Amino acid sequence: MPGKCSFKEFWLTDEENKYSKWLRPVEDDQYKAYCTFCKSKFDISHSGLNGVKIHGKGQKHLELTSALLQVVGEVEPYLKIFQNDNPMLPFVHAELYSMARSIAARVLKAKVISNVKNSGQLLAIDVKNENLLSFSDVDIGFGAKKFCKNVKELDVQLFRKDCSHFLVEMFQKLTGPRSPLRKCMVKGASCLSPAVMTSGTLRVQRVNIALEQLTSNNHIAYIEAEHIRKNYLEICEQSSVQEELKTFDFNETRLDSFLFNIFINAKACKALLSFCTMIFTMFHGNSAVERGFSVNKECLVENMKERSLISQRSIYSMVQSVGGIKNVEFTSGMLHAARRASSKRREAIEEMKKKESEEANRSKTTLEAVNKLESKKRKLLKQVEEEASALQTEIDLEKKRLRQIESILNEIFAHSILGKHPNILRYHAAWTENKLIYIQNEFCVGGSLKDLIIKRKSKEKNFSQEELYAILVHVSKGLRYIHSLNLAHLNLKSATVLIQKEKMFPLLDGSSHADTGHVTNVENPKLEKGDFRYLPREIQKEDFSQVTKADIFSLGPKCSILSLDVIVENFGDNVRISNFITHCHTFIHTDEVHKEKQDQE
Repeated sequence: MPGKCSFKEFWLTDEENKYSKWLRPVEDDQYKAYCTFCKSKFDISHSGLNGVKIHGKGQKHLELTSALLQVVGEVEPYLKIFQNDNPMLPFVHAELYSMARSIAARVLKAKVISNVKNSGQLLAIDVKNENLLSFSDVDIGFGAKKFCKNVKELDVQLFRKDCSHFLVEMFQKLTGPRSPLRKCMVKGASCLSPAVMTSGTLRVQRVNIALEQLTSNNHIAYIEAEHIRKNYLEICEQSSVQEELKTFDFNETRLDSFLFNIFINAKACKALLSFCTMIFTMFHGNSAVERGFSVNKECLVENMKERSLISQRSIYSMVQSVGGIKNVEFTSGMLHAARRASSKRREAIEEMKKKESEEANRSKTTLEAVNKLESKKRKLLKQVEEEASALQTEIDLEKKRLRQIESILNEIFAHSILGKHPNILRYHAAWTENKLIYIQNEFCVGGSLKDLIIKRKSKEKNFSQEELYAILVHVSKGLRYIHSLNLAHLNLKSATVLIQKEKMFPLLDGSSHADTGHVTNVENPKLEKGDFRYLPREIQKEDFSQVTKADIFSLGPKCSILSLDVIVENFGDNVRISNFITHCHTFIHTDEVHKEKQDQE
């Protein structure tokens, strides 16, 4: 598109360009660039490289750059030291411990860091919130602090929060499960570090660790390990050796040459020299191969895949084995392979595409199979839920039917137990017919006391004192008989008091019967039915400790209704009930504290 600037690849390779560390192209848009520091895209279509420079001078970018450079300043020397061909394994443990502890000190509280004296304690640190510094106390470096002075406080806190998370993740990477600090052999190999060899107790610990690892993996024999440790400690204790070890500088001298010279002069045994050789060769010296991870400009190349890395490593080893590139003999096989390099590359690409296609088809087939199984699973679960719901409904209906049968049987048993009494409704027989249970009781011509109340109300005729006394006596006698059989009524009201003949009241020669349809056993009481307006609070809360007294409580409101000439209908919208019934509940307990607690409930 004319008039627009696109991303140029040479921006990343130009030696004078200082933006290559964070600048990256955007694959799907050539008119934008990506900043790895800010994790954001920015437009370069109008300004080109100047747009890159403007972004690099932005406030957010400068803050992040300054903070990252502080960490890079600690990590970069480590990479430069160990990405070379010299045997550096004995120094890995100390240098990595120092770097990890320095990063931890930036984000962890001082009391946590002050307790760290060795690598074991460093690895045991739990990076949790109570051990972390607040965001305002995180060490972001002097450069970042300078740029934060002219920024809003909210942006500064967000920036410090990001820095804290970055430092925590960095520390966790350095001390994670794959960290060299957790490898016993890395710690043991430090016994050949001159700094460790000059320390009395430390060299004993480290050489023991190294020998334990080698003997446990059958690399050396146990007797040989004893000779190595004895000879190693004897040489290290010599004063001349101690003075010479203090002069070592790994930037100027190779460790293997330095130590072999000392051990040979001290007449070390062959086992000790073999032990040193074994440790030195563990450091594979991949600096010539892993250039993609190197920070050294003189050996910087692109990252390579596994096969390329293995091939280049093999070639490099072969060249080194013959003494350099000038000593390599070019055979006809090598020349033929070089001529066919392009065709072999195409074949490799085709093979790779074929494998990717097969893998995609395999994944598609697997996904379809999984979806089919999940669909089948959903159908089965739905079917099971429906069947379970139907079974639960059937169970509930069966339980309800059983409860009804149990209630009826209890009523029949109560009638049969009570037998004959002048104040109890007489039971004759019970039978089943068409899945129904029929109970035959004595017929009372006078109907119920409730019917009589309604009849008197319509005629505006009240009960006399003699009539009230007769009702109270007859019902009390019936209750006394029921209680004597260890039973309780729990549903005493005007509707459950039946009358043989209405004219009994003035002469007191008739009788009234208590309906026993709701009688329960005192020892195992059950409140199946009943008018709660006539029951005390204890019974309503299923407290049956004074179950027989509940019938006496119900007798009180019933007599009060008769004396006040009030009709109490069944549960409905137009319930008219005497205030006396409501106040009766307050007379259950004489304890004022208990009454107040019940009223609150």
